[in-house]
Amino acid sequence: MVSGIICDNTPWEEYNGIHVKREDLSCPYPGPQFSKIRGVYRTLMGIKEDNDIPVPIGVLDTLHSKAGWGVAYLCNELDLPCINFYPVYKADLLGDMRNLRQGQRMSKKLGAFLIPMRVWKSAALYYRARNKLEEMSQGMGVMLPNALKIPETVQATAEETAKYTPPELRRGTWVISISSGTIAAGVIQGMKKYHEDIRFVVHMGYSRSEKSTIKYIHNMAGYKPANISVIDEGYSYKDGVDLQVPFPCNRYYDAKAWKWLVDNVDRLHKPVIFWNIGD
Repeated sequence: MVSGIICDNTPWEEYNGIHVKREDLSCPYPGPQFSKIRGVYRTLMGIKEDNDIPVPIGVLDTLHSKAGWGVAYLCNELDLPCINFYPVYKADLLGDMRNLRQGQRMSKKLGAFLIPMRVWKSAALYYRARNKLEEMSQGMGVMLPNALKIPETVQATAEETAKYTPPELRRGTWVISISSGTIAAGVIQGMKKYHEDIRFVVHMGYSRSEKSTIKYIHNMAGYKPANISVIDEGYSYKDGVDLQVPFPCNRYYDAKAWKWLVDNVDRLHKPVIFWNIGD
């Protein structure tokens, strides 16, 4: 536990023979169920300690991510100004009004300043947001990396994995839902000592380059285990699955991986571990 802001040693639970790491419980409400919060906390603490005055923190939200909500939660706890840049879709428009999604509503409730942006490619939106933050803050602001791809998250996840995984689960098949692959890199790094006994399965929340995804995971994990399988079921970014899962599960990411796992569990090397990133 870090001053009540983040919860370490999240529970391990078992469902029909599948061992689930409940990382959705890594952040207490009013923060989101979002395990990248561990590394973001370390990053923001570093920024706070390196500056004599509160530095504006910028974050680019996406359609499904809870990045903006998570950063707003931490900034509220650390007394840092938060600027949440978020995409506006046609479905979000109600006449002259904007219908805020849950992430933006919670960000606003936690004190973030919201800046809507016309939908475009993520990389282009990110550079627009970064330029806007620089203009607004007269160069004083810090824009967090796109998709919160930060080494601190890899390290924090690796520490959680290495420290709190029961000895009997340091083998078998580990199934991890991925978007950027940052959390997966942390899990794989944390199990480096035991990787010869583990088969990692990374399930893509949406279809993209397998080669670049694996390269990113290898780079962030700091080594190249050969026993990583990528599952790409052809989902698009906007696809969600409506599935009854016995614990909070994000329908755009974790629930897709859980569905695949339930359908294939009988042919996987035991024990089977599911790393639930968040709802």
